[in-house]
Amino acid sequence: MPAVEMQCCRHRTRWLAAALALAVCGTSGCGGARIYKAADLPTQYLAAGVDNVHTLDLSKLAGHAAGSMQIGPGDVLQVAIETGYSDQVDSALARVADDGEVSVPLVGRIRVAGLEPEEAERAISAAAIERGVYRNPTVTLDIKRQRTNRVTVIGAVENPDVYELPRGSSSLLAALVAAGGLSANAATTLEVRHAQPVRTAAAPDAGVTAAGYQAAAAGPPAVHHVNLVEAARQEHNGFPLADGDVVVVEKRDAQPFDVLGLVTKPGRFELPANKDIYLLDALAMAGGVTTPWADKAHLIRPVAGQREPVVVDISIRDAKEKGVGNLRLGPGDVVSVEQTPRTLVTGALRAIAPYSVTAIVPFIR
Repeated sequence: MPAVEMQCCRHRTRWLAAALALAVCGTSGCGGARIYKAADLPTQYLAAGVDNVHTLDLSKLAGHAAGSMQIGPGDVLQVAIETGYSDQVDSALARVADDGEVSVPLVGRIRVAGLEPEEAERAISAAAIERGVYRNPTVTLDIKRQRTNRVTVIGAVENPDVYELPRGSSSLLAALVAAGGLSANAATTLEVRHAQPVRTAAAPDAGVTAAGYQAAAAGPPAVHHVNLVEAARQEHNGFPLADGDVVVVEKRDAQPFDVLGLVTKPGRFELPANKDIYLLDALAMAGGVTTPWADKAHLIRPVAGQREPVVVDISIRDAKEKGVGNLRLGPGDVVSVEQTPRTLVTGALRAIAPYSVTAIVPFIR
């Protein structure tokens, strides 16, 4: 063997030896922290799933709001009465007072709040006969203008603005629908600021209140925090809104995670607002691994109340083929694709003799 070739061979041998030594040191588990296998990870260290507000059944937020055709205080009515004596028809506009009564010419005051138009027609006809005004009247009633509630919707909605909602169906759901629905960065909680104190419907539980709860009438206007996930699961009386109320849909804060090591685009990424991200998703977001022989990954997870994070040892191959280790990610997680003896040696061989790597790699562990 020529001297130059022998010298080159010695250099290659020393380089491979150094690479193997580095690999052994890098994979020895420095720091003394306990490393869990993916299959043995305790359940308390698993990341919680993401609640997708866009798939929740929010129909319960409408509650049992009055029908849009029910008469209420502030509505303007057109009342026409065929007297029964001739072809004469008495017609007049009348506004429903705050006490729910309407003043009909000659007939007097009649309570109509909460009635459908046909029910109000019968009530007016009965009152006219009882009071001796008409013998056999025919009453026709139309709601010419229904009072509306002006509700402000801001925050994580598609079209924040001030909306006029029909008083009879002025609910939290109607306000969200009017605003175009929740935006992509909407959180699962929102705040309702009432313009005026509202009456108590039920005693609240500790913490976040359910959507049907209303605060006591005494004191300043109420402010409620509504958990949309809990509201979609519970049976309640809805959440009616009044004139001047403000709905604030909270935005979900950015929740980052990091992907490091043997990936094409290492860096910081953001967890989607309404979608779960798993380990293989994170590797794909980072452009995939830089070498097909990279199989070892560490998931480093911060734990509230603990100084040291939890480290999970994961086989990328098992995650792909068996689903073992394809863990759901949480805020603050770090995914690190680690160097191993195989990746170090194959990297060195690829630099020295790229055409012989495929034949040698199967024998490297």
